Amino acid sequence: MSVGVLVTGSPRSGTTLLTGFLEMMGFELRTQGQDRKFLENPQIGTTLSSIFSKCGMSLLTGEFTGDLNRWEPACNESFNQLCNEINELAQHDYWAFKNVNACRAFPVMEAAFAGRDMRYVVTVRDRTDCARSVSKFFKVGLGEAYEIHDDFVRCASLMPQPACHVYYEDLRANWRPVMECVAASLDFIPPDMPSDEQAAKWIH
Repeated sequence: MSVGVLVTGSPRSGTTLLTGFLEMMGFELRTQGQDRKFLENPQIGTTLSSIFSKCGMSLLTGEFTGDLNRWEPACNESFNQLCNEINELAQHDYWAFKNVNACRAFPVMEAAFAGRDMRYVVTVRDRTDCARSVSKFFKVGLGEAYEIHDDFVRCASLMPQPACHVYYEDLRANWRPVMECVAASLDFIPPDMPSDEQAAKWIH
């Protein structure tokens, strides 16, 4: 059975940085085009956005709670599409995808992952630094940025115990021991670790 990894966490908390290292270590991402910049799977991202939209939810606010009847049957077609996209990724032995909104729609993700060997990795960043980055990137006030960050952290805390938490500051400062710990927590022996030169280029 293949092993899948979902990388999630607050926006601007290091999800892209971590996902890039997973790819260099041998995880299949199936990213392409403009989505390469943020290492997002375009099909999965678009489908999740569709599910949010059909439920009248903003991509930065709100969460799914309770049973799946809350979003069916209006999202049934989109959910089936999500399952198909995950099935395509799961053709690989080791695969991963990153989506910050996945932690806020976890009942949807859990249903889509049914029967699969899934691991969850949550990125964490200093609250003030993350909020400032959210404010700049999304062009929102700092107060709203703190609320966005705190909402994502709260939702991530409600997920099943993740394989690990990865701290943005530690990953930037000491990427090799951090990624070795991540690989161990995922029961994954990377065929090759990135070189220091590759890592430095990716970090900066």
